[in-house]
Amino acid sequence: MSSLRISIITPSYNQGNFIEETILSVLNQNYSNLEYIIIDGGSTDNTIEIIKKYENKIAYWISEKDNGQTHAINKGFEIATGDIIAWINSDDVYCDGVLNSVSLFFENNPGSKWLAGNLLFMNKEGSVYLRKYPNSSPWLEKNAMMSIYQPNIFLKKSILTTIGFPREDFHMTMDFEWFCRIAEKFSIDIIDLDFAKFRLHSDSKTSSAPNSKNQIRYHVEALYIIHKYHPQFSWFVEIFPKISLFLWFRIIKFARLIERVRKHELQKLNDVIS
Repeated sequence: MSSLRISIITPSYNQGNFIEETILSVLNQNYSNLEYIIIDGGSTDNTIEIIKKYENKIAYWISEKDNGQTHAINKGFEIATGDIIAWINSDDVYCDGVLNSVSLFFENNPGSKWLAGNLLFMNKEGSVYLRKYPNSSPWLEKNAMMSIYQPNIFLKKSILTTIGFPREDFHMTMDFEWFCRIAEKFSIDIIDLDFAKFRLHSDSKTSSAPNSKNQIRYHVEALYIIHKYHPQFSWFVEIFPKISLFLWFRIIKFARLIERVRKHELQKLNDVIS
């Protein structure tokens, strides 16, 4: 019996093409102390039919209209009872054995509050083509420039009491804004193991066209983060928002490169998988 209970939340809406693979990647971990929760926003495709196939192994699921992805995630967090929490979106999947690795890490490092592993990128068909390595340091964390990715993050549930929940008024960067708040108080731990696979496809929010509603929202949220963590440049951000974003992204990229050089980890810039 695994001593640490892990609660996994899957927010879902009309992802019938992918959600079965997501569900199986959680259930097939064979982790004995798992609480799996699916919060569906009222899907009209075959999502509910797929969920019902596995409902005897799912701790809790519901399908009802909600206020978006972040609201669904928070609904899951509110009812989660695990020592460790995480969310995996309904088009992403976990790598084999990740829950046992996460549990072992937290058991051996009880003071740790959150943990990141490597993230694999895959296409719509599920072929993996890239590995991304987390990158962080006290300076990167302080300046909201750490390189971490939502699918491969696991956290102590106490984070919700100490830091609060992801902000429901954020639609595109709710994960990064939340991680920045957490990083203000707790440094992240990183281990060199593949944790999850992120599916990049044409229907995902991340793939939205440059002038789409999602991308405009992303820019608004990113500018807020710049304001919060670099208030001394607020005047510049307000006058030149597009230039500010361009410069910030370039500075982040350079800062992460410098951190790799300092750690002698240039091999971890990216790992292209043929």
